[in-house]
Amino acid sequence: MRIALPCGHFPEVNTRSLAFAAALALGVVGGSAVAVGWAFRGGARPRSSGGSPSPIACNIREVRPKIAARPAAPVPVAPERVPPGADDVPARDRRLAQGHTALELLAAAADGHTGDQLPARLEAILRADPAAIAPAVALLRSGKAEKPVIEALGAAGTPPAQAGLCALARDTSLPVSVRQEAIAGLVLVKQPTAPTMATVGRLLEGRATGVRRAARAVAGTVARVGRPEHVAESEAIEKTLLGEYARARDDGDRALALAALANLGSPAVLAPVKAALGDGERPVRAAAARALRLVPDPAADRLLVGLLRSDRDPAVRAAAIFAAGFRDLAPLVDGLAETAETDPVESVRTDTVTLLARYANTSPRVTRALAYAADNDPKANVRQIARAALDRGR
Repeated sequence: MRIALPCGHFPEVNTRSLAFAAALALGVVGGSAVAVGWAFRGGARPRSSGGSPSPIACNIREVRPKIAARPAAPVPVAPERVPPGADDVPARDRRLAQGHTALELLAAAADGHTGDQLPARLEAILRADPAAIAPAVALLRSGKAEKPVIEALGAAGTPPAQAGLCALARDTSLPVSVRQEAIAGLVLVKQPTAPTMATVGRLLEGRATGVRRAARAVAGTVARVGRPEHVAESEAIEKTLLGEYARARDDGDRALALAALANLGSPAVLAPVKAALGDGERPVRAAAARALRLVPDPAADRLLVGLLRSDRDPAVRAAAIFAAGFRDLAPLVDGLAETAETDPVESVRTDTVTLLARYANTSPRVTRALAYAADNDPKANVRQIARAALDRGR
């Protein structure tokens, strides 16, 4: 089936499905790694041919999308001149949506196109036009579980877009993979509504294992970003995640539960993390170290410095360095500087010097540590990183 489109950017679009696997944000959600931007090249998006396993599986099949054959009228937009520095979101959305229809962009996304700013245009039109949500959800229900559509709904983040994703996530008649993808899209929402947070809380207690795991991967982030406006819903999610950690039966489950707690950014995480740091198994201690990265408590800094100075396992020390990268450097600088100068493992020194290089010449202690590494580290690559950082700071 082929649909002739009126837009010059997408003159003809094949509506065959393009399956995708949405990566869940375990471990690195909520910090700098959460920042999601659109980067794309012209032409069709390449189709998956197997490759490495993904946290979310997806069925590849031929399905005709449930979209009206006749495109709707374009969103009316008056041409405008926006002065430099005045590029607010509504104005940008109007410019991106101008001359396009939701059906046209959805059909192009279903065919795998990403060129001509398609992801950004789709996000803009879904945010600006609530009527565009229904056909987007219909496309996803038909089996066209397209990554651009899921991500555009999440990034649009409006209450109707959130409601659409939540409806997909709750629908037990859909394949688990589609429900997982919809849940993963919620991690992009910047202002979750109370119903969205309540839905995530219910999904954490659902029957389908894959759905529960997907919900656990995003629940901490949803609770954290929604906490300022919806305290009760945030606390309910926090209580559920803490309970899951308490019920974890083996090291693997404890490590996964700690990864979910890490995204909460709550002082309540400190107690289970302290207990986990006393665990004899490396994966659990490393997960506990990473879980400190967003905890708003000086005790988290002291725990990280203690790990850098005394934990016997380099993987745990590396996890502590990772967590330090999300925090204010000042309380950690002595421990990091000592690690850069004296740690016996090259990879740990490399990670530490790379982190300190971001703060070159911001404090005398950082400068001394970088200068020591530049002159004395036994590995050339560590010396090079330190020297380059010092040169940039001059």
